[in-house]
Amino acid sequence: MGHGRPGSSSYESEYMTDLPAIHIPRLDWKSRGKYPKLQGISLEEWLLANHRERAPSELQPEIEALIGHSITLRGLRGKCHKLGLKASAESYRKAVQKGLLRVSSRQAVPKFDPDAVWKATQELAEQLRYKVARMSEITVDFSDEERPIGIAHLCDLHIGGIGVDYEAIERDVELIAGTDGLYCRIGGDEIDNFIQSFMAQAMPEQVITASVQWKLLERILGKLAHKVLYAAVGNHEMWTVKASEVDKFGELVADFKLLNMKHIGVATILVGGQKYISEEAHRFWGRSRLNPLHTCTRLLDYGIAADPDILLVEHEHVPAAEFVERRGKTRYLIRPGTYKTSDEYAAEHHFYGAKVAPPVIIFWPDEYRLHLLHSVVEAASYLNFLRGGQ
Repeated sequence: MGHGRPGSSSYESEYMTDLPAIHIPRLDWKSRGKYPKLQGISLEEWLLANHRERAPSELQPEIEALIGHSITLRGLRGKCHKLGLKASAESYRKAVQKGLLRVSSRQAVPKFDPDAVWKATQELAEQLRYKVARMSEITVDFSDEERPIGIAHLCDLHIGGIGVDYEAIERDVELIAGTDGLYCRIGGDEIDNFIQSFMAQAMPEQVITASVQWKLLERILGKLAHKVLYAAVGNHEMWTVKASEVDKFGELVADFKLLNMKHIGVATILVGGQKYISEEAHRFWGRSRLNPLHTCTRLLDYGIAADPDILLVEHEHVPAAEFVERRGKTRYLIRPGTYKTSDEYAAEHHFYGAKVAPPVIIFWPDEYRLHLLHSVVEAASYLNFLRGGQ
């Protein structure tokens, strides 16, 4: 095997032989008479006599003119250091300033104009306001209805989970779609959506990937679109937004032309001559394992509705309901159940009592009267009776 110069390779020898070599002649610092313009003295002697505390960058062009070829600034600095020749502070300041003058205006940092940036930020925020806008108050108008109607709250389906009662989902969807006078609201946590960035420890409880779960939710909406009054989002759907900044839920409900209440909102429900106000949230503060309805009471006290009849909070999977007399009026506090009744993650963290119990509220048109059921099957049967069906 042949020996080349240090660091050479077969690639260099085969492909780089035709490249022109960059050669800087070796400096001779000691010999006198080497460079004619020095008039018989050595380069080192000239440097000692003419340094005058100048910076190496100031000396470089003068030396190059004397010896007739270029030199490296690094080599000149090393020689000055070895001879103990130091530049004055003023000399270095001039050298630095001279170097700055060589920077073109295109390379210089532009002046920061905070007023211009403020105006641009304000204008851009106005254009992007759709990303944070929400429909917090909506009206459901059945004022021409003469018979009772029902609204089912389909939430916490957790499509894609292993412990989900898929037969119950399919049954309830078919009943809502086919029962006269029965409508629904799409609530939060319709899919499991355990993705790598959020709740990765729960991913083994999924049957299918999150992307397929979105497709199955689209299938559900396709069956119910003519019965869905409005929709709301849950924390499981929001994981996609946080991980990718893509509002998949918002896009999906927009495709089906559904009203999107997002996290919390107030629905004014007009049935015949009656008005019912329902405030609904996927989650709200004040949650308690000892009193599951405590968060509904806090929603009544600190929510956005002035005088709600119904306070509904999802998320916990354990159904509960009661009515209380507050401020001279009966208030209905409701916690929905879930279709994910077997949940290893919930059991590990001591959450028990999950049950398929979607709340269905029946509203009367001719008197202020509402009735709560935690079963779509019972509600469909009751509505058929109330509306004179079979």
